[in-house]
Amino acid sequence: MNISDVEMKRFIEGRWLLSFVMVSWIVWQTVASAQPVLSKEKIYQAWPKPLPHQAFKEVRYDALLEIKSRYEGMFKTAQSEGFTIQYQRPIQGSLSLHNQIVTINFPSRKMQISLNQLPELAQFLRPINALLYGDPRTVESQYHVALNILSEHAWQLSYQPKKALPWVANHLVVTGRWLDERNQVDIIRLEFASGDWREFELMHDD
Repeated sequence: MNISDVEMKRFIEGRWLLSFVMVSWIVWQTVASAQPVLSKEKIYQAWPKPLPHQAFKEVRYDALLEIKSRYEGMFKTAQSEGFTIQYQRPIQGSLSLHNQIVTINFPSRKMQISLNQLPELAQFLRPINALLYGDPRTVESQYHVALNILSEHAWQLSYQPKKALPWVANHLVVTGRWLDERNQVDIIRLEFASGDWREFELMHDD
């Protein structure tokens, strides 16, 4: 092989390498542009609208007894009726919030009382009410929020209280997914200063 053949070979190899790099860059740019660029504002803007009925599964942890209990029920968010947690299994009953008045309706306990008199309920009813009514910004009046990107389409919002108050949950975590320009909330978890926690998994058809 003479000098010109060597130079020609190097030229061809160089052109091939350049073409490979350019094609790889174009493919990467196409894939990257197709992926959602998630931010807190983007997630808030596409926050799910309230549904009249939203099925859920709940897990509660009692730190004192070190036991978990599981429940199933339905969130009801009809504007005229306020906000209701309707339990179906293993107990049946409801907990409703309307105009800051709580109505407790269980076989063993029935009463109406101001939410301000029930700080143990207020610390989870208020944030859940805001989240299910499509208003996560309201939660930030009492919490600092940080966004964590879990995967390409999964996100998590972590809320830490601005002040340690007895009627504010110690930690609030909301996990969701971004699917075809549609935002979906999957899990709402509340952790309390006592060590107890409650986790609500929202049930979806997909």
